[in-house]
Amino acid sequence: IEGGRVKRPVILLLLALSLPLAAVRYPFINYRSSDGLPQSNVTAMLQDSDGYIWIGTQSGIGKFDGTRFEILTTRQGLAGNYITDLELGRDGDVWVASQEGLNRIHEGRISAWPLADNFVRDIAFSAGEPTLWVLTANSLFRVRDGVTARVDLFADPARLSGMAASAGGMVFFGPRTIYRVQNGHVRESASPERINFVKETAGHLFVGCQGGLFVLNPFGEFKQYSGLPEGMSDISDILFDRQNNLWVASRSGVFYRNLQSGASAVFTMANGLIYDRASKLLLDREGNIFIGSEFGISQLSRHLFRMYGTEDGLPSTQVWDMLETDDGLLLACDDGVAALRQGAIRSFAV
Repeated sequence: IEGGRVKRPVILLLLALSLPLAAVRYPFINYRSSDGLPQSNVTAMLQDSDGYIWIGTQSGIGKFDGTRFEILTTRQGLAGNYITDLELGRDGDVWVASQEGLNRIHEGRISAWPLADNFVRDIAFSAGEPTLWVLTANSLFRVRDGVTARVDLFADPARLSGMAASAGGMVFFGPRTIYRVQNGHVRESASPERINFVKETAGHLFVGCQGGLFVLNPFGEFKQYSGLPEGMSDISDILFDRQNNLWVASRSGVFYRNLQSGASAVFTMANGLIYDRASKLLLDREGNIFIGSEFGISQLSRHLFRMYGTEDGLPSTQVWDMLETDDGLLLACDDGVAALRQGAIRSFAV
């Protein structure tokens, strides 16, 4: 790590991507429990103000510096090891929700935050004010200026599944209902599909459902996003990167679309993803994409590259020299010379 920023990996041969994004392999770096994660089922991710990547799992937190993971569990002071959510406060504090309680981490010191109900299912900071909302198994709380208060917006908070900040207030959701809260008033919208998550981004309220991705307009109408590949369902997360490209996590992999050019790709295990069933997406400050799943995390560089190996025709993976020609490249390898022309490799044995 340099200056709190995660460094990009060094790869032997990376040729800049100039072909369409479909049917190519990508330089994913995959991390599992064998690589230092406390456990492979990723439940939450965030990047803190120092640049560290926090990975919540069912057995604690892995704090990643770009090389190794520092493990945080109940031994270091967490209320519980099954992490349900992570949030970053405006003051740089990291808030940790678990099935056994709520923690605040200030300047590396972990402290317990007392609640009447310790099974914390979700936490979220409101967009307009430094207020942390805490959804537990049976109650809804609000933490503001160091004071915790129970909120009685809903007759039965146990029926809620999660929440998210919005520009106009807060958004809560149950299995098939969206509740938009503004100025103390609750407006309901019935969802056509079972809801997995809600996120307001790029000025729109996106709703990930088992049957696809929807956008909820201000009039309470659900419009399905029609740009996903056929069969992509059980949407678990979305994000827009700095170039306003769309990323969608699902049980069938991660869908990427450049909204300007229309170029798209589906990242799966076939082209390097650690596991097809993706659960969480994170964009770090350098523009790298982290993809969480049940089997670990995948890191994809902010620069898209096409990778070439022996399965593509290279005589070997060790490349010693490259020579540009009028119509491509000549590659000097351990076991021969290869010509790369128009995306295809032809080898010449030596």
